[in-house]
Amino acid sequence: MTLPVNKKYAPMEALPATELPEGTEWQYEPKWDGFRCLAFRDVEQIDLQSKSGKPLARYFPELAASLRALKAKKFVLDGEIVIPVDGDLSFDELLMRIHPAASRVLKLSQEHPSVFIVFDLLVDEKGKSLVKLPLKKRRQQLERFAKLFFDKNAALSLSPVTDDLSIARKWFHMGVGLDGIVAKRKDLPYQTGERTGMQKIKKQRTADCVVGGFRYLEKKPLVGSLLLGLYNDEGLLDHVGFSSSIQADERLALTKKLEKMIKPPGFTGKAPGGLSRWSTKHSMEWQPLDPKLVAEVQFDHFTGGRFRHGTKFLRWRPEKAPRDCTMKQVKRENKSAMNLLSFCLVDYLAMTQTKRVQRAKSNDRQARPASQPRVAHRIFLLSPANAGGVRAKMIMSENARFILARRLRNDGLPLGELFSFISGLYFRSKLAYARAFASPPAGVPGILVITAGRGLVSPDALMTHDEMLEIADVPVDAADSRYREPLERDAQELLRKAGKRCEIVLLGSIATAKYVEPLLGIFDERLLFPSAFVGRGDMSRGGLMLRSVREGAELGYEPVGSAIRHGPRPPKLPKIRYT
Repeated sequence: MTLPVNKKYAPMEALPATELPEGTEWQYEPKWDGFRCLAFRDVEQIDLQSKSGKPLARYFPELAASLRALKAKKFVLDGEIVIPVDGDLSFDELLMRIHPAASRVLKLSQEHPSVFIVFDLLVDEKGKSLVKLPLKKRRQQLERFAKLFFDKNAALSLSPVTDDLSIARKWFHMGVGLDGIVAKRKDLPYQTGERTGMQKIKKQRTADCVVGGFRYLEKKPLVGSLLLGLYNDEGLLDHVGFSSSIQADERLALTKKLEKMIKPPGFTGKAPGGLSRWSTKHSMEWQPLDPKLVAEVQFDHFTGGRFRHGTKFLRWRPEKAPRDCTMKQVKRENKSAMNLLSFCLVDYLAMTQTKRVQRAKSNDRQARPASQPRVAHRIFLLSPANAGGVRAKMIMSENARFILARRLRNDGLPLGELFSFISGLYFRSKLAYARAFASPPAGVPGILVITAGRGLVSPDALMTHDEMLEIADVPVDAADSRYREPLERDAQELLRKAGKRCEIVLLGSIATAKYVEPLLGIFDERLLFPSAFVGRGDMSRGGLMLRSVREGAELGYEPVGSAIRHGPRPPKLPKIRYT
């Protein structure tokens, strides 16, 4: 190869971050859910190289052919291979391409052709290296290159870019095809193999882990859990947790695969614990594996060198090098999570009326008497949907075939989207209203949902089918400790983090004790609710909140402790006519 950048050239890496960096030196791009790839062309030679240095061209022959069809005879492009299926991007289709049979790969490539989304140009069509140029100039060269050579080539696409932080936040919540946002320093040259010039903010807290061992189910010779590891600073593989969210119909095949890979020691650093007085011999025995498999898992917290709870298995990462699975992925996890939701994608109204909301808040500040203290922050607590109702049973049915039900069973759904389906207008309106008017302190979520058995949960938290069954099994009853204790625990933590100048607004009924009793004892006079809710039913409250969002006028609040909890039914809301 005569190119100035060869196949051993390491792609630029991203440092995991919990919030979008701000400043004029940053640009923002969507993080696509695909295979990272460097594409090389040297006359007739086409090479596709994964981030871990593995060749990919044999798995994506249609992409190699599209690159060969370009008029440019030399170049090196950095981008992401994705496969669109029915309007979405399918990572499963990507995994299916990693197959030993060329005939199978060819068949898949014809059924669902791949697309290469390009975001950087390392070598131009003249064979000139651009890696020492700052990103701003490389982007200009890439746009010129794309304009000249990408035209009418459906397999190649230029990834969008923006300097506008608000647009980046909007992209963060656009559809299932995006994996998050990538922020890059415009003033730096290409940071080969480094994480100094790029940050990634993913939708979920995830980590790529090496599977260093497994345990069998206690009563069956089938895999029960995967034992996960990350490489520490000394290069040793530490055991950091487990994942037991394995589909029942996949256990047999996975067991056979893992048993062929059994090889001591598995973990070279900290190893899984042995027997204790609470465990049986069989439940604690584990089998070491040759550390070649990489799994992406979702987690909530990482403390003390391990995942605090069991993780959720998301997918296998065959393109990821095990040695790249290091502790660096989780070292910044404890930093306060950002609240990017400045748009309401659950309801169009909250997105389109942002400027009205800002004007209303500005007018409110100007009209506030000097003697009245200004509340700096406001957080909303949303009452839950009925997880035992008809619509809940519909989506959780094993026989359900509609899209939301399939997503719930396969990958999980955000709690807000799930409850919006179950509850309909009422929950959607609460979410839209809270999105529009929440003003939380830094590092504290502006919206939390009261969730049976789980306390206070972000509406963006992913919920699986099994987790929803657990939620449905716990009654929303203040007398039931399974409901009350997690709620009080999370409320205490919220009180500690929110500070003294933060109001807590309950968007839900105060007519019964199920929400009021656990929360009032913790938040006291800071627990408020909309006074206009008194006497209204769910649909009327929903309509009231959507009108408030539409008009950019926040409702008035009063303390729950001194409020009238039962009142006469107010007049019906006047109809709004749209012309």
